Amino acid sequence: MELFAEERQIAIVNLSAENKSYVKLGGDDFFTFVSEELPDFVGGMFPIAREPEHTYIAGLSMGGYGTLVHALTHPERFKALGAFSAAVQLNPALLVADAMAAASGQAEVDPSIDPASLAEKLAADGKTFPKAYVACGAKDFLYKANQDFRDKLVGLGADVTWDEHPDYGHEWRFWNLEIEKFLDWLPRTDCYAQAGKRQI
Repeated sequence: MELFAEERQIAIVNLSAENKSYVKLGGDDFFTFVSEELPDFVGGMFPIAREPEHTYIAGLSMGGYGTLVHALTHPERFKALGAFSAAVQLNPALLVADAMAAASGQAEVDPSIDPASLAEKLAADGKTFPKAYVACGAKDFLYKANQDFRDKLVGLGADVTWDEHPDYGHEWRFWNLEIEKFLDWLPRTDCYAQAGKRQI
């Protein structure tokens, strides 16, 4: 990531969410940390562009889930999103729900942290989706779920770029390829946009 960022003259912020899915779970409010506290801290410490047209969010696996929740909750904050092998059907609230309710099938998906529900609400509210780059390896156990979610976004009017590879599963070899493709795909308009562009 450091090499990719240096080549493209772009600031990349990585964070740990302690396997809490970048949302509020119990007493840990990682949703507010990611959506409010971290941007304020980074913007206050470093001379970065903070306008939505220069702001992107991306993640892989659980981070792909977090990316979708944040980007679809606050689409006005991001020009584009990248979701690689995203855990699109993850609903952390069910992980801490009452065990008996879950076992009886009475545990309900929380629409405020469900990417599909958020996408439907965004479309119903007439808001614009961030441009989306969605990728998943064909051998990934999340492949079908990512295909289905891609189709849902397209059906709701989102601008989606899809990428896949037949030989990769849920693994870093695939994500390393996709992160670099995503960075080159970004719809950048800043003064460093052409930095590090590879001649193909």
